[in-house]
Amino acid sequence: MKAAVEIIRKLCILFLITLYFQGTASADGDSVIFTGNTIDIGLRELAKGITAASSKRDLESLAAAVTDRYHKLGYTTTMVEKIHVRKDGIVEIAIRESKIAEITVRGVSDGIAKSICAILRPSEGELYNVHVLRSRSMEVRRRLDISSIKIRVLNRDGSEDVSLVVTARRPLWGTFRGEMLYEPIYGLSPFIEYRQKMAQCSLTLHGNAGVRQSEFRKKEGVLRFSVETFDRCQIFADFGWTGKTDVWESAHTEYHERTHRPSVGMNVQSGGFVFELSFVQSSIHLRDYPSGEDDHSELFVKASAAYRETDILLPGMDGKSFAISASSGKSSLLEGYFMKGEAMGVTSWSPAVWLTFRSKFIGQYVSAHERYYMFYVFDRFLPGFADDFTSTTARLLLGVESEFEVYPDTVYLAPLVNGGRFRSEAGPSWYNAVGSGISISVRIGTFGFQAVYAWDIQGNMKDGSFLMTANGTF
Repeated sequence: MKAAVEIIRKLCILFLITLYFQGTASADGDSVIFTGNTIDIGLRELAKGITAASSKRDLESLAAAVTDRYHKLGYTTTMVEKIHVRKDGIVEIAIRESKIAEITVRGVSDGIAKSICAILRPSEGELYNVHVLRSRSMEVRRRLDISSIKIRVLNRDGSEDVSLVVTARRPLWGTFRGEMLYEPIYGLSPFIEYRQKMAQCSLTLHGNAGVRQSEFRKKEGVLRFSVETFDRCQIFADFGWTGKTDVWESAHTEYHERTHRPSVGMNVQSGGFVFELSFVQSSIHLRDYPSGEDDHSELFVKASAAYRETDILLPGMDGKSFAISASSGKSSLLEGYFMKGEAMGVTSWSPAVWLTFRSKFIGQYVSAHERYYMFYVFDRFLPGFADDFTSTTARLLLGVESEFEVYPDTVYLAPLVNGGRFRSEAGPSWYNAVGSGISISVRIGTFGFQAVYAWDIQGNMKDGSFLMTANGTF
């Protein structure tokens, strides 16, 4: 008898313990399970306090909250299919997630259609998300030169999945990009670029010139033909021609150069990043050069990486960008090999809608102590030193500005400071230079204009110089 009583007592204790833990689980929302969901969007927190004893109204409110969360995150065709209480007391919420089952593209070639499908749905089984699809549509327009893209979403009979019907159009003409720059070295410098996409290949032409003191100081043209070999990877062939008049200030002379520069290479794009490797051969003719008039040649390899946060970077526009390159080769101008490296970047921070702090850096180095390979110190990146054509083998520039919004989304005013440290052309000595100034910018759509007046911080303000830039895409 005592043994039976002891068994009954232990069973009662076990029952009470089970009831306790069931109550705790229910209070924590563990009595609710979700089925059919493949992504984590924090549904568990919505189910807190829901148990098998919850009212029908509470259960319906939970189902509505789950559907609403999916919709707010862009999964607008996903919903709660049913909610019920199982025999074991668990509340089960069945979710019907909607995947992109099929994409049909109209209005473009089969090759372009395949590329569009790959961008819109990179992998099978992806859920339909209106925000993601909108972002990928913009990527389609940017990468494939699509002028318009419209997407219809259709329900598939007998399925929770959807089909996309995409209508795309390509422009009859390519894309033009233009810029007009006035800078200290080459003066008034127009630039124009035309890009034509053709199925899996593209043709790009650009040219620029510089006019100073009523004469051409620079003329340049580049033709690039590129073919997309596989997704986001291109091989290209370039042919460039340059004619310039440069100043060798320490030698108190000007010299003229004419260069033909064919090259081949490849580049890979990933998001805002571009990686490029090229092999370049140059034929150089120098006239009025201190060493005499002569023809030279060079052969070098160049590797570069660049990142740009926005597709169109107007003067002073917010965004982050950087570029770095390194090259090495052999030239008949030099006794041995040369190395060259460049890096530059821009970043910005906006603590208020009317205020943006912007900073930039530029670093340049070349191992060749030959004027042809050197950099100008006081170019458009370090303005304010009028008629100073000092050259260098190495320089580091830092600049900061505080931009104030004068008229909403259109007119901006910015005081600025640029500082540079550079190596003497003749030897290892280093020098410093600091310029200050003010800029005014106008930005309307894809058009931008910026005017800068800068001066040597140790000199007289009236002895400064102007820098102007206007550019746009059309």
